[in-house]
Amino acid sequence: MGAAALLCAGCGSVEDGYQWVVSSVGIDAESAQRAQARKTLDALVDAYQSRNIMGFMKWVSPDYPFAPALLESQLSRSFTQYFYIEIMYDLSSVVPSADEKTLSVNINFRRKLGLTRTGQLLSDDGSTNLLLQKRGNAYVLLQQHAPALFK
Repeated sequence: MGAAALLCAGCGSVEDGYQWVVSSVGIDAESAQRAQARKTLDALVDAYQSRNIMGFMKWVSPDYPFAPALLESQLSRSFTQYFYIEIMYDLSSVVPSADEKTLSVNINFRRKLGLTRTGQLLSDDGSTNLLLQKRGNAYVLLQQHAPALFK
């Protein structure tokens, strides 16, 4: 974990046009991991909301438990079951493994789902953990813990 530096952009007061500036020196690794996690989550959420199975599966690890084909089948059922899907999330924490090959990501989410059969709009919120696996230059979904964000 890095530290931030407080730098003075001059030697005076704010009224004189000088101010304190926080520099991100030393926190690059942590910021990069959060950015990579957010990139993966944004891609998954965007594909899920737009019902793009192929786009979603590009962000799923081939090592996904019970085979990615099962997840693809579950997504297909969900896209038939729900006429409306909206997910908003806040990234709570990102914890890398020692070798940085996986990121444990905790999020708080709010989800709205419209049932195709009845037209009813369901809403839920919660907190969940996702495990992301490094593949090439990006991270992909390796596991979802209950409650599953993508169901």
